Amino acid sequence: MQVPETHYARSADGLRLAYQLWGEGPPFLIVPPLLSNIEVSWEHPAYRRVQEYMGRHLTCAMFDKRGVGLSVWTRATPRNGSRHRRSSCM
Repeated sequence: MQVPETHYARSADGLRLAYQLWGEGPPFLIVPPLLSNIEVSWEHPAYRRVQEYMGRHLTCAMFDKRGVGLSVWTRATPRNGSRHRRSSCM
């Protein structure tokens, strides 16, 4: 499987979040660990095997959190509920 293309979504507060979609089946949102980079994760053999396996059964969406990996960093302090609003833009 090839590495999925990276796309960008804009959240309600204007933040650009990097995300990838792959696979077929019911939708499944992958919330990455504290530090991540969606493109680099495909370079690790263990992560890649898991992501490929999940893609055979699910439509996967994975994103980089605010200021991590390919997502845009802002100086604003996140407010309550902002993480949910950012992930809902996917």
